[in-house]
Formats: sequence, C-alpha cells, structure tokens
Amino acid sequence: AQVGCADIVSDPGGIWSAAKEVLWMDAVRNETSNYLSKYWYQEEKDFFTNQGLQVQDESHANAIYNDGIKRMLSCASERLVIIIPQTINGSATAKPFCLDEWEKSICLKPITTTTNGLLKEIPWDKKVNLTKQFSTIQFPVMQENLSVPQSNFRREKESYSSLEKLFQHPAAWFIQYQLKLKYKEGISLPNEALLKGTIADSIVQHLFNEGNRALPWWKVETTFKEQALIIFNEILIAEGLPFLENKSKRFLQQYQQTLLTALCNLRNFIEVNNFTIKATQHQLNGFIDKTPFEGFIDLLLTKDKVDCVIDLKWVGSNKDYKEKLKIGTDLQLALYQTIETDANKSGYFLFNDGIMYMRDCDANKNLKSVSYVPADDGISTENIYEKAVNSLQYRREEMDKGIAEIAYDIPLIEIGYHNDTAEKKLYPLIDEKKCKKGLYDNDLDLFFGKIS
Repeated sequence: AQVGCADIVSDPGGIWSAAKEVLWMDAVRNETSNYLSKYWYQEEKDFFTNQGLQVQDESHANAIYNDGIKRMLSCASERLVIIIPQTINGSATAKPFCLDEWEKSICLKPITTTTNGLLKEIPWDKKVNLTKQFSTIQFPVMQENLSVPQSNFRREKESYSSLEKLFQHPAAWFIQYQLKLKYKEGISLPNEALLKGTIADSIVQHLFNEGNRALPWWKVETTFKEQALIIFNEILIAEGLPFLENKSKRFLQQYQQTLLTALCNLRNFIEVNNFTIKATQHQLNGFIDKTPFEGFIDLLLTKDKVDCVIDLKWVGSNKDYKEKLKIGTDLQLALYQTIETDANKSGYFLFNDGIMYMRDCDANKNLKSVSYVPADDGISTENIYEKAVNSLQYRREEMDKGIAEIAYDIPLIEIGYHNDTAEKKLYPLIDEKKCKKGLYDNDLDLFFGKIS
C-alpha cells in the first residue's frame, strides 16, 4: 500500500526490494510459539514422526519470520529505524530476539526518553537524533464516517447482499455499489467451503424438479441416490476439478457421502410434507420500502397455494444459522419470505448435517423432518422485515446528509447505528461485541493505497 510517499507492509518479511530508509514500527518480541501459528497438534506430530514423515511446525514459521527480519535489515541501504514502545495497552513489552544477535556485531545503545504526550511526528529528518526510545506513539485515528457527496443515492435494484452491506457498513456499500470499485486479488480457485456449496447447489438444480419426481427412481431412496451420484460425477468434472486431485481422494469420498445423505434428507422433507417443487433458483422481484428488490430463492416449495422458501447452505457448523433464527438476524429469509407474497414459511437446509432448520413459530408448525429453533421474545419474520425497512430509511437519511458510517473494526459502543438499534427498531449489527470483519481489508483498502 502507499500512504503519502512511504511504502507500507504489514510484516518485515514483506520487504523484497532495496530501500534507502526503513522504519520498523511497533517492534516487539512476538516471534514466540504463542504468537506463531501452530501447524499441527502434538498427537499429529507424533503420528507422522512415527511414520518417518517430517511435518512443518512452529520452528518452520519461526524460520520464515527470522528470514524476513534479516531481509528487512539488508534492504535498508542508508538507515534502519526501529521503534520499540515500552508498553502496549498497559503491558510491558520486550525488544525482538533478533536485536540481541545484532548487538553482538552492531553498536545499539538506545536512550530512553520520558514524554508527557504522544509522539505525533516521527523524527525522520536525518539531522534529528534517532537514538531515543519513545514510550508511546500516536497512530492514525480511525475515522468513524466516510464523507460522501450529499445526494439521493438510489440504485435501480437492491439485493440481499447489497442491503446487508448497506445496513452493516454503508462506507463499503458506497465504495462497491456507487463508486463501482471492487478489490480483486486476481485469478484464484474458489476455496473448499465455497466449492462444496456451489457443487451442492448445482446438483439440486439438476435433480429437484417435478419432472424427476414423477420418475420411478425418485420414489426409492437407493435408486434416488444412484441417480444423484451420476449427476454428482458429471458436475464434479465440470465444476469441481480441484476435488479430483490425488491428494483430495479421502476428502472427496467423505464429501460425496455427506452430500448424498443430505440430498436424500432433502427429498424426504419434500415427500413427507407433501410439498410440490415450484422452482430452484427462483428469480424474485419485488419492493422493500418502494425500493426495487431482486434475489434468487435456492429452492421454492409449495403446498395448498402456500409457498415455502428454502435457503441452501454448506457450512462448517450449524451454530451460526441456528443463532440467526434464534435472535432474528436471518435477514435473507425474512426478505425473501415477505417479498414472495405467496410464502409464509422459510428455513435453512444445511448440507453439512442434512437438517432443515426453521424458527419455531405458528407458520412453520406441523412440518415433519424439521429441527425447530426457539426464538427470542419478539422475534418474527414480520419484526425482522420491519427493522430492515427502518434501517434502509436510516442509512439513506445519513447519506443524504453526506455521511457513510464506517462500521467494521470499530467497537459497537462508538457506532451511531448500533446505539440507535433498539430505540429506532433497526436491524442489528451482526457481532455483539465488535462489528464483523471481512471487508475492511478489501473494499476500504482502496482508500489506503491500492487505488490512487
């Protein structure tokens, strides 16, 4: 990244090219086993050692870190400035281990200076004596709001993804959906979790329709599973090449078994409740607070002219989605169920455990093969939708005044949106203690130098 005229890296090992001057901020002793990632549990290390196989562990990460430190030292052709704070958050710090080695060949005699205030400017001028150790350093203050032009920002259509970002982090929404700026890391394969879900969704689209339900193989679980396996293999070749590598054989076997079991459970849910499959990837068009809305329902079922919205997910644990139903943060289900006017039921089907989860409410009652999640007092689809409408109005009123709140990485007690959540009946911020992360290092990096 570029800040002013200085190149910034987050780790000493990130310096690869020669530099006249290098400033190492916040240099503290952190290259310990507690700081570095532990690649293996001790039981795993023992197992592989007994098999005659060497595994990479903390010492491997430590070696990489130390190599980075040495490279940083060698890259500084004129001056290397090291700033070591005496305390961080009230706790004493220690200088990095590498300085002990350097002192054997380089004269390092730091002078401790007591300051009443914070060091607001780094003494970078070569005429300034740098043989001092300052107790505290003033880092840039995080901004709470992004100033935007005062305008009536409206898009042709909103989606669940755009609305959630607008509610949670309007600054990121403004960057992505108004400025049309999106940071991309380049060509890369989808991660394992994403690819699992993509393949599962594709199989549902090929397998679950009323035409197939009328065929003999659908009615018997063994023949249904055989047909599902045929489709699975076809889609795997087209969309899941990373799973066909030799190193993925055991993983692929487990994934296939889990997925086929889940598909059988989803079929069973449809049959025991006498649902009709209305559509997969059903395009939804409607309005939220007079704002055009568009989305796609993964699986839409119907019975007695009443629809049921199913959102398909592949996740590592069911905990988060059960919590969404409990506390009322299942925004996507609430929006889809409300805007799809014929629907009065909705739920998450999780492929990883093959279970349908629904909020325990009157509309969802009397369905079989469902895991009902008790909701907190006052939580309902109608309540969540009302909060979504209020939140949309709240955020737009902010932007009309030229304000786009920056929510990520700021404690909730400092965020105006969070403070008004209960009073103005707004859709809550996701994390109870801290705003959810994820986009701060992507979209907002545009303001920290990736695009100038």
